[in-house]
Amino acid sequence: MNKLKWLGLFISIILLGLIIWKIDLTAFGKALVGLDYPILITGVLVYLLGYLARTVRWYYLLSHAKKIRLGSLFGIMIIGFMANNILPARAGEFVRAYMLGIKESISKSLALATVVVERILDGLVFVLLLLIIWLFFPLPEWIKKIGILSTAIFGCAILFIVWLNSYKLHALELFRKGFFWLPKKLLYKIIHLLKYFIEGLQVLQSKGDFLRVCLLSLIIWGIELGMYYLTIRSFGINLPFYGVVLLMVMVNLAIMIPSAPAYIGVFQVAVLGVLCKCFGLEYNLSLAVSVVLHGIIVVPVTILGFIFMARENMSLEQMVKGQDAK
Repeated sequence: MNKLKWLGLFISIILLGLIIWKIDLTAFGKALVGLDYPILITGVLVYLLGYLARTVRWYYLLSHAKKIRLGSLFGIMIIGFMANNILPARAGEFVRAYMLGIKESISKSLALATVVVERILDGLVFVLLLLIIWLFFPLPEWIKKIGILSTAIFGCAILFIVWLNSYKLHALELFRKGFFWLPKKLLYKIIHLLKYFIEGLQVLQSKGDFLRVCLLSLIIWGIELGMYYLTIRSFGINLPFYGVVLLMVMVNLAIMIPSAPAYIGVFQVAVLGVLCKCFGLEYNLSLAVSVVLHGIIVVPVTILGFIFMARENMSLEQMVKGQDAK
């Protein structure tokens, strides 16, 4: 964990240095001053709406284990996303599982399994969108390579999850034999956690529920796409629609790279890569877009997260404990 944290910090510092080196503060400031704020505020509201859709998806992913109130899930989800913005290595995913386990008395491994399924579904949506763009529009080679790599990663992940869910006993036995050299007490704990993790994959057993969470995943990213579109429009930029889709996909693939909290550096580089390299937008304008987009994604949910933390009487120390619970 510490190595990953320092690697992420190093990557962010290097990228920020490269970004700042080329900035023209006058041009950058001019791009921000010319914003259409009513459109921008609408984009913020649309983005926050997406968290409601995420909560509904999480509800269905958990419904086979326990029916949990949407209001309770919403607060936990917001705190988890806030933790992603202030803790390294996407630790908010573990905070979310930890909080749900404590508050709703369910296995933290089961809760984490549903978060893993969420991330895989999101990744498959990105790959699908990228492949559709690839079929109909010209793309630079570096984006094609990212598309191939992403398809391989998320394809393997979904195959592993399906195998784990379909052959539970065989998978458990394979893990038991593969890690026979571990101390018995530790091996027992790993197998015990794996059983709960597999239980969290139960949504895959029902075709109806699986299709429902897949549809919700499309709705979630459709809503987020609306936010990206409105933000781009607030700058007066006439980017083709497929360009907005490409921007959203590349940003979300980029923030999977280790970085400082809130994806600082990698977020900006992803936006600059798409807007400058693919569509020829001016550097400082593109950087201004990246800063505003980043602010919309980070600031509102972080403020809401602290509000929900106060409601739950949760301290930062407890949140860090949730991060370390992995």
